[in-house]
Amino acid sequence: MHYGYLIKRLLTFIPALFVITIIGFIISVNAPGDPVDRILSGSGDESQTNRIFKSAQYIQYRKEAGLDLPVFYFSLRSIAEPDTLNRVANKQHRKWLTILCRHYGNWNEVSNLYKEIITGITTSDDIMIQQQLLQLFSLTEPVIIQQRIAGFQSNTFYLNQTKKAFNDLLNNQSKWKSLIPVIAFHYPNQYHYWLFGNGDHKGAIRGDFGVSYTNHQPVGERILQRCGWTLFFSLTSVLLAYIISIPIGVNAGAKPGSKFDKITSSILFLLYSLPTFWFATLLLMLFANPDVFQIFPVSGVKPATGYPVDSNLFQKFRISIPYLILPLIAYTYSSIAFISRMLRSTMTEVMKQEYIKTARAKGLSERTVLYRHAFRNSLLPLITIFGNLFPALLSGSVILETIFSIPGMGAETVMAVLNFDYPVIVAVFTISGVLALTGYLIADILYAIADPRIRYQ
Repeated sequence: MHYGYLIKRLLTFIPALFVITIIGFIISVNAPGDPVDRILSGSGDESQTNRIFKSAQYIQYRKEAGLDLPVFYFSLRSIAEPDTLNRVANKQHRKWLTILCRHYGNWNEVSNLYKEIITGITTSDDIMIQQQLLQLFSLTEPVIIQQRIAGFQSNTFYLNQTKKAFNDLLNNQSKWKSLIPVIAFHYPNQYHYWLFGNGDHKGAIRGDFGVSYTNHQPVGERILQRCGWTLFFSLTSVLLAYIISIPIGVNAGAKPGSKFDKITSSILFLLYSLPTFWFATLLLMLFANPDVFQIFPVSGVKPATGYPVDSNLFQKFRISIPYLILPLIAYTYSSIAFISRMLRSTMTEVMKQEYIKTARAKGLSERTVLYRHAFRNSLLPLITIFGNLFPALLSGSVILETIFSIPGMGAETVMAVLNFDYPVIVAVFTISGVLALTGYLIADILYAIADPRIRYQ
């Protein structure tokens, strides 16, 4: 294995990681709804005092989260659009101001009109008119806007000032500005803040993906709490699958058509054809059913009352063993079938090679021929499978975790999707991408170890 290649592959992590974080950031920025509203929501008190307090909280949290900054390191826009639009707290208002800037081209007059609409409220009637005006001006058709404004029953000072500001905008249009593009560079910006952090926020590159919308808990802590059981079942099932599959695949591939090959092939084809949800449900009906065999608990990973207070790690594991057997069987059976059949197919081809005949002619034992020569040259497909397993270490199995009530990342991811908890979704996506890159790198290294003929230049 050339260390130069390893260094090159490690260096490719940088642009690949950059692309993954960009995609994750794009998802978080374009997610529906206002993230600050989602985080601050949940209080049933809608009194005037509470609304004012929430408004102050909203502005403060938005600034602390860096949402008042430009989105990225650079942007392509027209000279009619200012680079300070992100300071406008309301997402819908920013969209409305962007439309007006592109249509009329005069930011100063657009800004004056916006100030009149937002700050000129004096009565409760003005609040209703404000909402109508914000929707009305986004039409950008002056004749229609003027006709509808004239149709308002109220004739307050607030409405008159708004009409005057709109007329000033019409009389001072600079549409030509919207035709001139400009590249603007921004630092600091939201992406830099999201990735590298600032102050108390550590950034996504150090595992800080913000706060969950549902329980207001840091996303990193939430993932750490849930990923333990997912990692246990994923790693244990992979280990068991390889331990069981390798002897079956090697022996079946060494003697294709033998009685052992026919029996194992029939059993493995049957196992591989069984749907996961059906097989898991069948296990529960047969072995966790008081009407059949109540050998194992129905669900969970520990007793409903929890572990004894003074129990150590070994005692906790021993208590949990009955809860883990059925899920591990459901996790492992299809992998055993798939890996065994793939290894059997590869071994069948390898056993026809001339170097196998040469090894036997030297008088080597059949076990040495099978495992030192044939099996080693059949490892490449198994390594490929192993490398592709890494993303599943975090995402887990949604179906099995739901059926067996396992508190893992699979069920957590489903709940995040159902609750539109975008910080959790983005975190799972980003970490899974990093794990996928790690898996590919480890697979490449194992290729060279397994087959000395492979040289990376």
